[in-house]
Amino acid sequence: MKINKRIITKLLILVSMVAAGLFFYNQLPNTIPTHRNIEWKADNFWSKISIFFIPLITLFMVILFPILSKLDPKKENYEKFSKYWEIMQITIIWFMAYIHFVMIYIILHPSISINFFMLIWLWIFFIMLWNYMWKIRRNYFIWVKTPWTLDNDEVWNKTSRLSGWIFVLSWITFLAQAFIMKYILVTFIVTMGLCITFPFVYSYIIFKNIQKNS
Repeated sequence: MKINKRIITKLLILVSMVAAGLFFYNQLPNTIPTHRNIEWKADNFWSKISIFFIPLITLFMVILFPILSKLDPKKENYEKFSKYWEIMQITIIWFMAYIHFVMIYIILHPSISINFFMLIWLWIFFIMLWNYMWKIRRNYFIWVKTPWTLDNDEVWNKTSRLSGWIFVLSWITFLAQAFIMKYILVTFIVTMGLCITFPFVYSYIIFKNIQKNS
């Protein structure tokens, strides 16, 4: 019953995305911007039918999520964090819906910058990561996947805790940027660089220390 409710929740979110696209479809211009440069000028356009591209990706995700857990060589670990795995799936699908709704709004109001909406989105996204990702057990699809975390539970757990605190600093940064609105690109690149580099290096150091002491 719980699984059915979760599937229904995902499908309802997906249906709401398609419904929003259909409702506003006739109000959209024949071609819609699909990319903007750093100065917020549209530099690529597609037919307005592409407004359904994000719902299509979301449908693919709904189908793919349960398959991943079956294909993972560490699939037995998914039972240990099944609750958080389901929460993460629904949250990610909600984020896809958020992007879809924001895109429609921005297309209908082209003078409004998407930066504020996306920074808030990133803020919420990193909160989700901090709340749930550190509870994820070792697997090959989710969280900090380096050769050393995948090889050792202790390395995985310690790296997950460090990554959690890095993401705390990240969502604070993105929330501040949503209101400051300065040096957004530089801040994003530096923040994402730290989120990727620190866990990678840290997992290697922890792994070597374990080898040395064993």
